[in-house]
Amino acid sequence: MPNDEHLKDVEAYYADMQRMEIRLNSPKNTIDDAILAYMTKEKIYKSIREMVKMRKELEDLLLRITEKSGDRGRLMATKAMRRFLEKSERRILTVKQLRAVNKLNKRQINRRLALYKTEIEAETSQLSNQLNIFFKNAQSAGRTKADTLKELIKAANDDAGLVKGFEKRMKRIAIDAARRESQARAMDEYRKVAKPNEKWQWITVSTSPCPDCQARAGVILSYEAWVQMGLPGTGRTVCDKSCRCQLMPESVAEEQFPDVKQFNWDKEKLVLTTAGEARRFGAKSNQP
Repeated sequence: MPNDEHLKDVEAYYADMQRMEIRLNSPKNTIDDAILAYMTKEKIYKSIREMVKMRKELEDLLLRITEKSGDRGRLMATKAMRRFLEKSERRILTVKQLRAVNKLNKRQINRRLALYKTEIEAETSQLSNQLNIFFKNAQSAGRTKADTLKELIKAANDDAGLVKGFEKRMKRIAIDAARRESQARAMDEYRKVAKPNEKWQWITVSTSPCPDCQARAGVILSYEAWVQMGLPGTGRTVCDKSCRCQLMPESVAEEQFPDVKQFNWDKEKLVLTTAGEARRFGAKSNQP
């Protein structure tokens, strides 16, 4: 049975992540401020260098956001394991083994950060293309470049037009990246102490998960099997990068999430889940 401190830690973790998301979606937030600092000035519409500078600033900002969220996930997992270790014998890694695990974790972190940067680069390139088309449309309609520039800057100051759409997409990238980084770094900590060959359970915390996550809720498989079928937030469920699910060792899941949500799911409604995966998720041997 879980203790009250354990449940309080989980509640605090999700409340903290929710506050982060609310802050990023608020009218005044760091992402909007960074974008408007560039998009309300003429230079960015005339120089590709300014667009590159803005992109790099957004990358640095995202790095800080993901570091904070990653620390939250790591702290939650560390607290959980510290309590669990008090009453359960777990795997003890040698210094050499721990160094290898940390090296692998660091490599995976760098790969995820490279992915987030690629997403930012794609969005800034899209914005550049949209601006180019906007200027050409204005020119074909007989407007001068100076008037078009004033129109774009006014729209940016009014929080409207192309800039508004760019802000929304950037915030979505930041929120999804923060959530995934928190999930991934929690898993990194669990893997350091998980028993050899221990099964891992898919925890669906949302009250209305996507069809693919409904099929996975409560399912218990090896970590390697989950990697093959897709960890939370890696794009193998229709909720894609916005996935809120968690993956953790079965024994720890029993402590942290005693009331694992399981859903009645319809195989006809599955989107990215294959027929073979559906059969595996539905097998009694893989249920709690």
